Amino acid sequence: MTQLQAGDMAPDFKSTTQDGETLTLADLIRGLQHSVNAAMEMDEKCGVQQVEEIQQAIPTAYSLDFTMHAPAKDIPRIAAIWNSFPSQLARENRKFVYKLIKTGAVPECIRPVGIQGLPVRRRIAPRYGSTSGRSTLDGESALHGIQRCNGREHGAAIPRSAFRCDAALLDLGRNRRSGFPAAKRHGAAARRGQIRNTAQRQEPERIHRPVRTRTGPALLDEQSETGRRNTEYSLVPVRLDETAAQSDQRINIPSKLRPMTDRDCIKKIRKCIEDGNMSFIIGAGFSKNISDKFPLWDELLCPMVTEMYPECESKNREKQKRAVRNIIHRIGYLGIASEYVRRKGYHEAIDVYIETHTPYLKKQDDGTYVVMLNDKCIDTQPYLECHKKLLSLGIRNIYTFNYDNTLDIFGGTDIAEKHIDEQNKAIRQLERHENQKNSYTETVSQLKRQIEELRMPSSKSTTDHESIETILQKTNDALKDSDVKLNPFTDIDSIDEKHAENITAFETKKTELESIINSAEANREKVYQLIEKAFQISLTENKKNIYKLHGNLRSSNVSSYGFDNDTHRHYIICKEDYDEYPHKHEAFVNLMKISLLRGAFCLIGFSGNDPNFLAWIDWVKEVLDKNNEKKCKEHTNPIYFINVDDTPLTEDKLLLLKNHYIKPVNLAQEFPTASTPKERILHFLNAIATDKTKYENYKNAWENIQINPTEKLITDAIIPQIDCVYNLAEYNRIPSQTDYSHHRRIATFIKAKKLIEQDHHKVETAKLLYAATKGELMPLSAVLDNQLLKRLLQDTKIEDQLQTKYALLALRSRILQNQPIDELPEAKEDSLYECIWGGLFALRFGKAKQLLDTWNPNAAFNKVRKQILLSVFDDTEIKSDQILNLLQRDNFTCIQDYKYALDILPQIRGIFFNDENGHISLDKDVRTRKDWVEQHNPDLIQIWRLINSLQDQITQSKSKVPYGNAKKTIKFNTYNVPQVNSTKIIQLFIELGLPTETRNLNFMNKDKWIAVCENIYEYYPYPCLYFTLLYGNSKDIIRKVAQDYIYNYKLSSMLPDMLNQMLQTSLDTCCPKNVRDAIYIVAPIFMKAVAPERWIDSFKRVYDSFEFTPDFPDRDRISPDYDFIIDSVELVRDTEFKQQIINECVTVPAKIDNFHNELLIAASDQMTSLNNTISGKIANLIDVAETPAQFYVLLNTQKVSDKNKLCRKFMSLSEDKYKDITLLTGVSWFAKDFPELKAKLREIAINSHSLWITGISEDRHQVSHYGHILDINTIQNDIGFDELQITTIYDKMLIALDAIDDVTAQGMNHGFNLFSNWKQILSIMLQFLRQNKTVLDKVPTYRQSVKKATSLYNKHRGGNKLSELLIDDEHTNNAITCLVKEIQANGVSKYQEEYMLLANKIIMHNSQYLNNCFLHFGWVLTEYQEQFKPEIFKPLLKYILDSYKPYFLRNKPQKWDIQYAEKDTVEKELLRIYRVYATWGGSSVFWSKYRPLFYYPMNAETTD
Repeated sequence: MTQLQAGDMAPDFKSTTQDGETLTLADLIRGLQHSVNAAMEMDEKCGVQQVEEIQQAIPTAYSLDFTMHAPAKDIPRIAAIWNSFPSQLARENRKFVYKLIKTGAVPECIRPVGIQGLPVRRRIAPRYGSTSGRSTLDGESALHGIQRCNGREHGAAIPRSAFRCDAALLDLGRNRRSGFPAAKRHGAAARRGQIRNTAQRQEPERIHRPVRTRTGPALLDEQSETGRRNTEYSLVPVRLDETAAQSDQRINIPSKLRPMTDRDCIKKIRKCIEDGNMSFIIGAGFSKNISDKFPLWDELLCPMVTEMYPECESKNREKQKRAVRNIIHRIGYLGIASEYVRRKGYHEAIDVYIETHTPYLKKQDDGTYVVMLNDKCIDTQPYLECHKKLLSLGIRNIYTFNYDNTLDIFGGTDIAEKHIDEQNKAIRQLERHENQKNSYTETVSQLKRQIEELRMPSSKSTTDHESIETILQKTNDALKDSDVKLNPFTDIDSIDEKHAENITAFETKKTELESIINSAEANREKVYQLIEKAFQISLTENKKNIYKLHGNLRSSNVSSYGFDNDTHRHYIICKEDYDEYPHKHEAFVNLMKISLLRGAFCLIGFSGNDPNFLAWIDWVKEVLDKNNEKKCKEHTNPIYFINVDDTPLTEDKLLLLKNHYIKPVNLAQEFPTASTPKERILHFLNAIATDKTKYENYKNAWENIQINPTEKLITDAIIPQIDCVYNLAEYNRIPSQTDYSHHRRIATFIKAKKLIEQDHHKVETAKLLYAATKGELMPLSAVLDNQLLKRLLQDTKIEDQLQTKYALLALRSRILQNQPIDELPEAKEDSLYECIWGGLFALRFGKAKQLLDTWNPNAAFNKVRKQILLSVFDDTEIKSDQILNLLQRDNFTCIQDYKYALDILPQIRGIFFNDENGHISLDKDVRTRKDWVEQHNPDLIQIWRLINSLQDQITQSKSKVPYGNAKKTIKFNTYNVPQVNSTKIIQLFIELGLPTETRNLNFMNKDKWIAVCENIYEYYPYPCLYFTLLYGNSKDIIRKVAQDYIYNYKLSSMLPDMLNQMLQTSLDTCCPKNVRDAIYIVAPIFMKAVAPERWIDSFKRVYDSFEFTPDFPDRDRISPDYDFIIDSVELVRDTEFKQQIINECVTVPAKIDNFHNELLIAASDQMTSLNNTISGKIANLIDVAETPAQFYVLLNTQKVSDKNKLCRKFMSLSEDKYKDITLLTGVSWFAKDFPELKAKLREIAINSHSLWITGISEDRHQVSHYGHILDINTIQNDIGFDELQITTIYDKMLIALDAIDDVTAQGMNHGFNLFSNWKQILSIMLQFLRQNKTVLDKVPTYRQSVKKATSLYNKHRGGNKLSELLIDDEHTNNAITCLVKEIQANGVSKYQEEYMLLANKIIMHNSQYLNNCFLHFGWVLTEYQEQFKPEIFKPLLKYILDSYKPYFLRNKPQKWDIQYAEKDTVEKELLRIYRVYATWGGSSVFWSKYRPLFYYPMNAETTD
């Protein structure tokens, strides 16, 4: 650490102290060093005192030097100047004024008298607490003397600027006795830029500035007004040519250790308002903001003084004012008022005087206000904004010494009075009601007792009936006075029933009254109640209150007279009124004392000179002083004095405020652009407005914006409201979409064109449309077309800031539509954010990641958005403390952004912990902060509530699954989505940086996202695709969206580019895994709608990236890339590329798995021959094949294989190999021409474990999953069986059939339902029995077996007749499956009725298995065409073709709305149906010329 050296300055300077000690300059510097070192070594017990003693010795030594070097006659003047330095330089303007030392003194050019042995060229100004550069002590160490001079010495001119200080002040420690705050001490001149280099110094000097660092517990609270604490001091080098702010930043002074600035005070005021701890004291000066007609004290008393003192009468107005001021100055305000009362003889005189000289506000019929005095209008255009903004802050308590009604008007005290009366009336009614209910209950009890007495045997029976009627009548008469309408008692049998009804009536009435009381109570909390009597203080709990401490202006002469039950005076104004105030109004005195002691206060428009106020703060000072042993006064909730003038406070006023712990806040310095007190107050009120207040102002402003239907659309009355919603637009990233402001914004959009074309308020129109666009979450392009936008912004009056905001909106619109970006707006931080989204929407993740990494936002909300966007790319965690440091309230511009950050960021970045109960929950600090926000801002809009409210208007859609057959596990409903709500949700996600899904966190339910996407995907295809891909391997939602894209003709031109970009993105190393998985699902679907030559090159690059090498791993069957490769290769039309794929599949025999086999099948589609290289590799594979996957490859390539060699291979396989029934079935099909192989396979099939496997145990008590069943009928068709073998198979079948029959008979009692679907095996049994009838008919049990198998089959398939199954749509899929088996065995002729039903299902579009209906009907028509009756089916085919034609038109086809069928599948089957139809003589111009929209594995046709 750099140390101050005593020998750095002239060693020959000497001085003598009062004690006779000789001090050299080195001693003085050594004293500085000693002070600093002492500060560095101080401890809590004695360090502060030691430092202060050393400090005091330094200025004393300076002052003693004057006697050594100056003439005796000049010493008093020098001492006066020296002693005046601290107090004058502590003032706000930091100016040294000579006349304050002595009246008439004027500044002249001063020159230093050189100190013996020291050159005058170098100067240092060892000042005591001064920060001003305008008055310095020149000389190397101290001031020798001051002489008058003419600006020249030794023949050289000395410019006045040469006497400015160019050395930084050495402020050593806590300058308690300096008489001015620490904020005025070190470095203030540098902050004003007044420290400059002298002409003689070429390079800036380096000196040392003391920096405070905390070393122990604070002596005072951090919010203490004085801010003094236990510190140590270190010297660090300071450049003389840098500002204090730059220096502080360079040496990294903690903000808590810096002196409190006016801005800091304003922030604290706002914080206190948020916490509900701030109260305001309003003076007469605040009413001046409304109108200059409202008087200050001297203006109020001026007519009174003129009346009482004749010397004030003058025709010269200025002369009269001076005379009045002199008298007021001489006698005082209170003395003048007392004299007026004395002369009049009664207090009522001055009360009436006040009422006739105090203006008041009056509301006109049209809702405007005017200023009135003595029933005459004196100002028709009062300025009301300051009062409105003050009252909108929601301050709990406002105290005022004013008499006027301005605060009452805007506080709604008259409304509060009505609610109080309403509440009190209801309370009285409730008390009466309770009494009536109790009386009624007692009356009924008495009635029942009397009836019981009459029923007793001792009663005379002859009079019983008459007596009961009399008693009932008397009871009913007693109930007539009740406020509740009661049912009379007519007979004794219905007494209990009537009584219950009456009790219910009483309870209903009680509920109504309690509701009125609660409603009035709630309404009272929204407005201010007027407190002008002591007893009303008891009504102020949890209410907003305006305290009139000195009386309230009477509304008329007939109004009640008196203040706080003092009927002798109505206003506090005389000296006697103040003298008696503590006694007569003790409650107000105690209230103010305790409030000033406990809470924070803000004084505005108030001089602070009121005697009552001075007495109260004196009491507070005494309490605080007594409670502090070391005199370090502390006030954790300080009082702030708001100085609205451009002149600084006087020295005595500053001292008064300081001694009473009142912090002055100078608005002129904080808001330099404001030129008047009114403007400064308005800036101040805007600065301290809490977020809650701003949101309320925003909402109220929109409600008040009503565009005039006449020619003048925007009136002057709504311009302030337009400014409000414009300025607060950025505060509402999550705006309400259901309140009245929403409807106002919609009305603005409706009139947008008219506003732009007709209204002359171009700037206001631009602001209004901007605020409406932001508030409605709409893209700019959806509100204004380019022509209107250009016309709007061409007005030269529109400022650059507004132009930039519109440029950002336009940039967002271009990015949403994937349009090129010409240039970026000036707001680089926000522009870059939009560009990041542009990269994401274009699926250029590498570019987006690069932009995101280079984006270093300053705004905390942008930092949050960056963290959220980063979560899309990786799972990297950041430290919790980094998140917590970001999640500080002071970091965020508005509370809405802060709340959003608290809600979202911890979830995305994973701040969780195990709580005491072992549950996972949010970090405790975050939870605490969220609780604080919700407590202080309960009406903040929650992001999820807003999204849900938008989605509530979107009816649930059945289209949340991909097109095709229904799935049993999903319920289908219908979404009916307004497009605007879907757009708003997209806008919200972009504005907030939200993904739909990230880090396994789902921010939007998949079904709800489908509802959003299906309404706007054709308008914003790229954003919708991006948000969909984030769902990763969620096949249903991704397939559904992909199908929507390829089925929409409007997007057909975009599909090739989107497909190629997706394929390229899958190769991007920055592409997130979930997006890559989703691309593997989407791409093959897009390929169906894009010509192969448009995407084959991109796909080849993706295919090559899989690297089919000897080390190529086995593929997981469920992995997305597996299906992607297979599905894509099926659509490839490049024969050479397919040959390459097949070659790679057989290149490494040892690594062949099922993936290679399926890939080979896909690649060999329509391949008639293979090249010699592939044939050779296949021949080699025959020799080495050992696995089922290798055998599958050989079976699928048998056309180019040596069949004899392949047969020998299959003959050599052991029976264990044929346990794979797929291999057994495949080899059986191959063995048709090889008798020896067929014989082997017959034995294997008969003895196969999979023959008639049911999973039923021998004791019939257990059922397990039986695995794959061997289709013995297919095997028999390929290799055949002799009679003995057929009988053997039949015998085994009987065992299985009996087992199924037994278990089926037991039903569900044994829990067999999970594995009891034997429909497939029963179907195989029936087919076996039917095709072997010739052989088995000889067996006695055959017919019974057929009957049993048929019965069981019908039971398990759901019905006896297939037509019945087709009629019941739930069983349609089962019926189709059964039809396949039936027609294979029996042909189509027997099932004409069933196929007529199937055709009708297709025509009606209404089956949930419509996709399978098409697939089966197209197949069966093609394969069994000759078995259909054309006279029956030809008309049906025509209906089918005609009903689906609108969906396949080239120009503006009907939107595909058939949920349960895939459009590409339907197209393919319709073409097959048309070919059959044409064969039967049918014709259709459309279908005959139709060229497919989609591409299929078995269809090589291309589209136009």
